[in-house]
Amino acid sequence: MEIERQLAVEKTPSAALLETLRDHQAAQPLPDDRHEAISKQIAEWPEDPTIVTGGSHPSSAERAAGIGVGDILQGRFSLVALIGEGGMSRVFKAIDLRRAEAGASDIHVAVKVLTEPCDEYFGSIVALQREAHKLQSLTHPNIVRVIDCDRDGRTVFMTMEHLPGRSLQRILRKSNPGGMVPGVGLKLLASVGEALEYAHQHHIVHGDLKPGNIIVTDQGRVKVIDFGMAKFIARAGAAPANDAAPKAITPRYASPQLAAGEDPDPADDVYALACIAYEILSGKHPFGSESDPRIRGARFQLSRPPGMPARRYMAIERALAFERSDRTPNIRTFLAELSGTRRQDVRKTWAWIAAALAAVIIAALFAVH
Repeated sequence: MEIERQLAVEKTPSAALLETLRDHQAAQPLPDDRHEAISKQIAEWPEDPTIVTGGSHPSSAERAAGIGVGDILQGRFSLVALIGEGGMSRVFKAIDLRRAEAGASDIHVAVKVLTEPCDEYFGSIVALQREAHKLQSLTHPNIVRVIDCDRDGRTVFMTMEHLPGRSLQRILRKSNPGGMVPGVGLKLLASVGEALEYAHQHHIVHGDLKPGNIIVTDQGRVKVIDFGMAKFIARAGAAPANDAAPKAITPRYASPQLAAGEDPDPADDVYALACIAYEILSGKHPFGSESDPRIRGARFQLSRPPGMPARRYMAIERALAFERSDRTPNIRTFLAELSGTRRQDVRKTWAWIAAALAAVIIAALFAVH
């Protein structure tokens, strides 16, 4: 953080910082991997200081689609690294120059930039800020904190808390081919489910839940990002082609209804979480390489992965029902069925009813006697 502040705010030349690092290494050696990472960070910083410190840029209209590392938005957010990219947006690690100049302990934010210009009919920024303000109400330990939404010329962007960590997508790629350890996977799914349930209580649907939108931080905290962004992007950007799924959703995890262009519904988040649950617990996607969810119901029959308990498989199968009306009604019910707690609750309920009936019968017999 101090290195980036020196480069972006103090405008210290990279060569001077490298020389300081060499002197420090000679006096108090750092571990080799740490020294190499710092050296690389300094060496890869843009050579032209005007790129980082707010010098002349192409107009925002010219760079709306091609904005990248080295640009500064609103004279405040210096984009220092690309950390994610989708069909209609790019996410950057950025330095908040105001925080840096104030000497704040945390100067980093994440900046999501729409890669297509905002449609003129959509207005200046009011409607987009209204969407962002809805997301700001989601104050939950498993949901990324949204800071604000703004625009720089025709470039529309959203600022969020920066989360050092790895996406679930990266974790799954490096996991055992047979999936994650069930206990670990179920705990992760429970954290995601708590975030979704909280959002649904506030009338907000994610609409594009996928492993890439689930972050496990370096401290082990599970965070869900991009709540409502599918709708946010679809409204801000160009309309999709006539017979294609909206670009703002990810077909592999989208319900048939989202793929058909219907408005997001909590049932669609249930569907996406079931896809992710199957992938976490089996190591493979429930529908293989098929990417069009609108034809899965006719072509595919789910199969129970080896070693997966029947009740767990049935919970996933029900949550992946083709029609919303046949799908598991909510996130809480799905997680209860997946973990088996629903069955235990049912057993406890019936046990209580049986005990109550037995007490009534005994009382009646005693009265007759």
